[in-house]
Amino acid sequence: MHNLFTKNNFFWIVLVTAVVVFLRIYGLSQGDTVNDEAAIAFRAIGMVDYLKSDEQTTPVEWADPVPFESCATDKPEAICETKALIRHNAVKNAWWLPLSFHDHPPLVFWIQHFFMRILGERPWAFRLPSAIFGLGSILVLYGIGKILFGRRTGLLAAAILGLTLNHVYISRVGLQESYVIFFVLLTIYCFLKAREKDFYYLISGVALGLGLLAKYTSFIVAPILIIYALCFERRIFRNWKLWAGGGVALLLFSPIILYNIGLYRAVGHFDFQFSYIFGQHPEIWQSYPGKDIGTLNQRLSDFLPRLLSSNSWLLLSFFALAVFAAARNFLKKPADVWRSYGFLIISLVALCGLILLVGPSFRFLTMLTPFLALGAGVLADSLIRHRGKIAVFGVALGLGFELFYSINNQLLPRAIGSEIFLASPVRAENYRWGYAKLDDFFSAEFKGRVPAWSFTKNYGFLRKLQVESLEAARKGGATPYPILVIYDESLFDLARLWVLDRHFFYEGWPIISTADYDELLKKQGENYFKKLGFKKIYGVFSGTQVLLNADGQNTEATLRLKRDFAAGGAALKIIAAPSGATAFEIYNDEF
Repeated sequence: MHNLFTKNNFFWIVLVTAVVVFLRIYGLSQGDTVNDEAAIAFRAIGMVDYLKSDEQTTPVEWADPVPFESCATDKPEAICETKALIRHNAVKNAWWLPLSFHDHPPLVFWIQHFFMRILGERPWAFRLPSAIFGLGSILVLYGIGKILFGRRTGLLAAAILGLTLNHVYISRVGLQESYVIFFVLLTIYCFLKAREKDFYYLISGVALGLGLLAKYTSFIVAPILIIYALCFERRIFRNWKLWAGGGVALLLFSPIILYNIGLYRAVGHFDFQFSYIFGQHPEIWQSYPGKDIGTLNQRLSDFLPRLLSSNSWLLLSFFALAVFAAARNFLKKPADVWRSYGFLIISLVALCGLILLVGPSFRFLTMLTPFLALGAGVLADSLIRHRGKIAVFGVALGLGFELFYSINNQLLPRAIGSEIFLASPVRAENYRWGYAKLDDFFSAEFKGRVPAWSFTKNYGFLRKLQVESLEAARKGGATPYPILVIYDESLFDLARLWVLDRHFFYEGWPIISTADYDELLKKQGENYFKKLGFKKIYGVFSGTQVLLNADGQNTEATLRLKRDFAAGGAALKIIAAPSGATAFEIYNDEF
């Protein structure tokens, strides 16, 4: 077994690789879309910067002519105010609008759009790129470990990263962090590889530029490399290819620069992220989701508990032991330790600083995981060198526990054991509440059909999307289906955006809240929808165990309509949560 870490053992490498791939691919569609992946994937479908939020409207909405053309007739609230009209005139026909999204750069949207065009509008499609980039990160970390510490350390670090929960989790959701981690590691690898061939400085610039196009937090790799070079390799600043690589990164990032220049000249502030960074806080954005991160003291106090919650106690204990060993050696030979581990130290300190700046949420803490794995790999390699087969056995057991911990918290419907020791709160990030089953239900219900009647959209770009979708469906032989879907307002907003709203905005299906339905009946009469031609109605109501909005309260209209469905003998379908409790009640009735 000792040969596993000293020779090129093809069998073990293939086995670990198969397990790592399995952890990221198996059941990729099963988890619910209950975080920001819904907002990303929803927009990636049509590459439209629209979030269905009155508090976070977008430049695409400001530029749309339809609301302002209607001002002369129906006077919609707020949209005809002087400030809104000025903003509209400033951004309409702006050439820079397609260059980015108002809150994130466009690369992740582009990639998810491409995958959904090929594989269809389903979680498997928009999550698959995250899994691929996650696998790429493992390979690149092996390369980094090999350059810095040797081949065996690289293999151990890659194996730890491949099996540990926090990286498995981020590889199984459609968030930007899996992309960011890959491009940050690739930038580092190419930078280190440039010691051998300085052409790699150019490739490192490409990786950095693509990382910045994925998410702005990728910038952290630049100070890491600059500080490392100042400490250990100042001579490289005389190499023109290093500066050319920086120029390549800037060139790739230039669409975002042009977008922000155009936005600032038009309306006096930058995009959602940069306006927050520079303290602009424009009136048009009444709230900043994800920015309520508390004071620095609160972030400091949250950092360790959340780190403990998102990684196994074994990995963190092993890394803590590695830190202790390095600190003890530093007291004896500080220069040698700094020379050997300076890069890892600089990276960890810089990333901790970034996480404290943006808040220690689970998604940001995943950026630390490759470097925790690298530190743990260094210690594992040292133990194997000095303790031989006993250490190999211990490392194998540790890897086995990491495998179980990841399976328990990502692949099983319900985690076994208590939190910290066997279970982790990370599982809630893509937990199977039942929204995925609700998505499957309506996707199957709408397949091969086209809405017989649709609600008119408020914006011209949404009307265009609807017309294009309806025309494509009819050309494909879809049959008209006179159905109306109503849902209660307590359904979790982000989950609903993907499960229901995407069918409403992109495909034209008439899907409205129970409050809107009730209001229309009061204004237009009880037979209003029947007169429009609807023949069938679905009512979607939350059950006893499902993720809901913060208030989690059904309105009076919702409760009354649910009673009416039940009293009228409407057919009922139950969607169950993993616990067996009811997640959703779906009533099916005729008009």
